[in-house]
Amino acid sequence: MAKTFAFVSGILLITLAFIELFFFRGSTAHGLPVFSIPHNLIHWLLGAAGLLTSWAHERMSILYARLVGVFLVMLAIAGLFFPGVIAASSGIQLNAFYNLWHLGLGFWGVAAGFRKVQRV
Repeated sequence: MAKTFAFVSGILLITLAFIELFFFRGSTAHGLPVFSIPHNLIHWLLGAAGLLTSWAHERMSILYARLVGVFLVMLAIAGLFFPGVIAASSGIQLNAFYNLWHLGLGFWGVAAGFRKVQRV
């Protein structure tokens, strides 16, 4: 399950980064992605890491799922409850779209990374 998470999240993050880069540059509309270079770069890097770990050993995929899952859940919680702190400290604006995106992908990563593996 961790390899699937790593591969699918890698594809999703790179796709979102591509869409942000070419379609939402300069966007400030409510509910839509807001382009910022640091946020876009994080999506590119996490997406590439997801694809690379999906082709590596299972342990790498599990580590990726755990780290990215916990990071995204914490980011979503911070974005929901402390949006001004993130914007002030990093310049990254997290709107409802990003908070839901981070929360959903983060919970999936936590579930995939911390799932009990059945040994046969």
